[in-house]
Amino acid sequence: MSVAYRGPILVVAGCIRVADSVVLSQREDPDIVGEHPKWELPGGKVEFGELPEEALQREIAEELNLEVKSLSLIPYIQTNIWEQRGIKKHYAIVCYECTPAQPNITRLLQQLPSKAALFNVNDIDFTQTLPGTREFIDHSSLAAEEAEKTISASVRLEPAESVTVRNPLTHVDIHILPSYLPDHIGILVSMKRSETAVRLRVPPPLYPYIRTTRHTRVAQAGTRVVRNNESVREFSDLIHNLYKEGYHATRFVGHDKYLSQIKELIYSS
Repeated sequence: MSVAYRGPILVVAGCIRVADSVVLSQREDPDIVGEHPKWELPGGKVEFGELPEEALQREIAEELNLEVKSLSLIPYIQTNIWEQRGIKKHYAIVCYECTPAQPNITRLLQQLPSKAALFNVNDIDFTQTLPGTREFIDHSSLAAEEAEKTISASVRLEPAESVTVRNPLTHVDIHILPSYLPDHIGILVSMKRSETAVRLRVPPPLYPYIRTTRHTRVAQAGTRVVRNNESVREFSDLIHNLYKEGYHATRFVGHDKYLSQIKELIYSS
C-alpha cells in the first residue's frame, strides 16, 4: 500500500506558566502510535488566515476553557512526523510562553478539564510527554535557574517616544553569553521594529553587533566576542551609548553581582 505525505503543517503550542509550574494536557488520539495518551503543551493547528498567536488563544480557549496573555515566542522549533491511517504528516511546532488571565490558582485549577493538570517543572516525567515538550520548557524562562549558569546578564532597552519617530524600534535586547573561546565571552544583540515601521534604522552603537536588518521585522542577531575581563566594561559602554541615543533600560536579568557592576558603570558615567 502506498503512503501519502502531507505537510509541513504549522502547529502552535502554549507553555502556560504559573510560578514554577506549567499546564500540560493529555493527548487522546489512539490512531497515532507514540502520541496517545502522553502529555503535551496545549495547542493545535494554525488555520488558514490565522496568526499563530490567534490560533494559540483559540485552541487554549477550546481545550482548556482558559484565556492567556503575555505571549512570548520561545526560541525553539520542533518537527515531528506521525503516521495516521496510511498518511505520514510532517508537523512544524512553535511554542509561546504565556500566563493565564485568571490570577487565582485555585480557580484556575477548578477550570481545567480532567485531561489537563498543573505540573511543577521538576516533577515532569518527560518519558511520558510528546517530543519537544522538554525542549520548549528548557528554552523558556521557566528554566531561569539553568539559564543563569549560561547567561550572565540580559538587559532590555526601549526607546523614548521621541526616538521612535526617527527609529521605530519596540526594544533592543543585549545579552552576555558564554563563548566557544576560552577566557572570552560573547555579547549578543537583537532588536525588533514596530509593526507600523516601513524601514528600520539601526542605532549607531549597534553597528558592530548587527549582521543585517534588511527585509525582516526582527533584526538578525549579531555577536561580538570579547575577553572576560573586558565584558562588563564593553556591556556597560554599549548600554550607556544607547542611553545617549534615547534608549532606557526597562529590564535587568542575571546574576545580581554581575548586574550591580554593570549598573554602577552605567549610572556613574
